[in-house]
Amino acid sequence: MEKSSCHPPRIEKKALYESAGVAEYWIIDPDAATVEVFALIKGVYQLHSKATGKVPAKSKMLAGFNITFNELTA
Repeated sequence: MEKSSCHPPRIEKKALYESAGVAEYWIIDPDAATVEVFALIKGVYQLHSKATGKVPAKSKMLAGFNITFNELTA
């Protein structure tokens, strides 16, 4: 899959999840070595947390849950 074709599914899923009221979703991007956590606020997703390397991503829904990209790929 070409890089340029990777983003439309993200956009489509974001809209689908927003309309379904999914409270939180995570995107793990191995190419960028990041983890992004989006939280649904007033019906719109906002970036809640972003992990890179040893900096953890934090869940809004699961108090105390956090994980780094390095931990996910260890």
